[in-house]
Amino acid sequence: MKLYIKSSVDNGNYGKICIYDNLLKQKYCVDISHSVLGMKLDLYNENNKKVAKIRQRDIVFNKTYRISSSNRIIKVVAKFLETGPKFCIKGINWEFNGNLLKKDFRVIENSSKTEIMRQRIASSNIHGFELDIENIENEIICICIALCIDTLLINDLKESNPMQYVKDFFKENNRLEDLQGSFSIKSLAYKKNIKYKKD
Repeated sequence: MKLYIKSSVDNGNYGKICIYDNLLKQKYCVDISHSVLGMKLDLYNENNKKVAKIRQRDIVFNKTYRISSSNRIIKVVAKFLETGPKFCIKGINWEFNGNLLKKDFRVIENSSKTEIMRQRIASSNIHGFELDIENIENEIICICIALCIDTLLINDLKESNPMQYVKDFFKENNRLEDLQGSFSIKSLAYKKNIKYKKD
């Protein structure tokens, strides 16, 4: 099953994300809002019914996304280490494989290595990303995982956040493709004497 997610970052649309089916008909929409604790994303189906929610929290160099859908709760955790970013999924036996910062990756089942989902740059006229989801039962969870990665570098952070400095540094130097773990986030941030402030 193929879906398309319109990129929030590339389009500067920080308030809403649209998700389309293979006929390019809108199937889901996502409302994005912010609180003092972090970002909030709510996923609605075509009948305007909320089918999932995501709550993002920042703790120093970690980002945690808590996904709630029906009776399922999982977490996507991004840890920004000196050696580079590390991503994991908690609450379900899945793992990432690929380049998440370029948003070209797969989600696979840990033990069997069966592919659950694949995300890549869309080849259609949708300016965003293409999702291939193997099992329709996992559709909403897979969409939520993709949303966590899509909003990872969204410009919702204060200037005091060293991660925003890192993003801006690479963007200004046309080197966003280098965001693959080949740099030290802490060293770049503290060269600017930027201290992280928790909201």
